[in-house]
Amino acid sequence: MSQIVCPACKDATVVEVGENPEGVKYFVCSHCRESKRWCSRCDQGWLYKWVDPTTNGVLFNCDECEATWYSIEKVGSNPDFS
Repeated sequence: MSQIVCPACKDATVVEVGENPEGVKYFVCSHCRESKRWCSRCDQGWLYKWVDPTTNGVLFNCDECEATWYSIEKVGSNPDFS
């Protein structure tokens, strides 16, 4: 079984802990405690939280397919941008 490497600390200590929101895989690194969500759209990338400095609005963006959502509750549905 291959282990998942944490994008933050680079240790292979990431484990799946459930879904949040429903249908979106949620992972936590047992070393640095960084939490990550897996993109349910492309099933190949991590979702990153971004804050728009001009509006202070929060975005969630996939590092692979670049799908973007305006809220964590919308992740897993059709992206707001793609």
